[in-house]
Amino acid sequence: MPLEGREVILVDDGSTTGASMREAVRAVRKLTPTRVTVAAPVGAHETCDALMSVADDVVCVRAPEPFDEVAQ
Repeated sequence: MPLEGREVILVDDGSTTGASMREAVRAVRKLTPTRVTVAAPVGAHETCDALMSVADDVVCVRAPEPFDEVAQ
């Protein structure tokens, strides 16, 4: 399915460093969607904030402090 002109939501089970999600956003952006949203049920607060630099919107349901790993 072409992504050009569509809104895309990328979902991860959790985000510790955000490295794989940043790469996923970069790859999807090459397909020219109108908007990219990143969503995860849990993530490190700093990581969720940092993902805003590559995505149009970031939804992290929980960002507990301290955050050590997704399984936490």
